[in-house]
Amino acid sequence: FHGLALAVGRLAKNRIRLPDNALVSVLRALTVFSFVTLAWLLFKLPKFPDVLAYLGAIVNNRAATDPSLVGHVCFYSAPVVGYYAWYLAKRRWPAIGRYDFILLGLLLAATILDSGTTGKFIYFQF
Repeated sequence: FHGLALAVGRLAKNRIRLPDNALVSVLRALTVFSFVTLAWLLFKLPKFPDVLAYLGAIVNNRAATDPSLVGHVCFYSAPVVGYYAWYLAKRRWPAIGRYDFILLGLLLAATILDSGTTGKFIYFQF
């Protein structure tokens, strides 16, 4: 799965030329994030029919969205978005790179304070 994605990415990179600007960079990051999230389903869900059912529910779900769930998604996505925003800011203003230790310290503190569930690590479930 990973090798196929790398091959498609290389083919697309050599054939499709996109401008180098912030919007394209953000769209590339969202594409990678979406692909990694989709690939994660193959590890997290125990059976492949469960993956298909999950994807079908995403496409066919017409229920009202629970605002608290949207809040949780935004909250737990914020470190990824913030880290990428920091990366883009450093490309534009290299001098702020000397403050990396602050961002990395905050990410480390968040990891320690919210270490996730107490269940088995995902790779040990097979």
